[in-house]
Amino acid sequence: MGVTFIYANNKLQGLVHQTSLRDVNHFRYIFSFLQLAGLMAANMATVYYVFRDQELWKLLLFQMPNGWTADFWLFLWMMVVTDYILKYATIILKCLISVVPFSRKYYMFIEHVMQLYRLVVTVLPWFHFLSDDVSFIFAAVLLLVYFIFKLNNTMVKIQDVYNAVGRLRTDISYGTRPSQSDITSREESCPICQDDYKDPVMLACKHIFCESCVTVWFDREKTCPMCRTQIHAENPEWKDGSTSVHIQWY
Repeated sequence: MGVTFIYANNKLQGLVHQTSLRDVNHFRYIFSFLQLAGLMAANMATVYYVFRDQELWKLLLFQMPNGWTADFWLFLWMMVVTDYILKYATIILKCLISVVPFSRKYYMFIEHVMQLYRLVVTVLPWFHFLSDDVSFIFAAVLLLVYFIFKLNNTMVKIQDVYNAVGRLRTDISYGTRPSQSDITSREESCPICQDDYKDPVMLACKHIFCESCVTVWFDREKTCPMCRTQIHAENPEWKDGSTSVHIQWY
């Protein structure tokens, strides 16, 4: 499952980058996005079919699967499998939203929402695991420590989701429209794509780029491509279509 996830994660990032390039026909890549989504859906279906007796899908609905025991390795296996299933679902959602042009800001929103879901879906299994076959006092201490730790992480993720919602509703402007004299006084081509300017935008540092080129740049960086002056204060993380490789097993 890990190898499949790494392949799909890298493939999606590559497709997102290709569709972000200037003058690329976005709709030519729709089949590639849908094909990748189908691959991940098939992998999810295969896992649930092979382990259908355990009904692992119940964990996604905050229920315990069949045949639950307090065996640590079985418990850990269920947590890892469930987390990879949710990662697959995250990639599917990003593939589906990718069929719409200018969808990059939604990648971050989907990622934060799914990270929050992955965080809270482990609570019930851990509650059963920590409270099984131990004394009441010891179990109470373990659960208290776990829930304090979990609550802190959950609040951080909720704040991330809240911030992502705010960014969905905000149109970001990286600079101003340069005049024709501004353009002619500099290079006649965009420093990023090395082609004629298309929808040029002038940053605060006075460097001029194609709007689409600099938008892709700021999805990864915060500084001007030429002089490294900080222009963009917003965190560009997750806007490239990537999905967290971290395994949320706790």
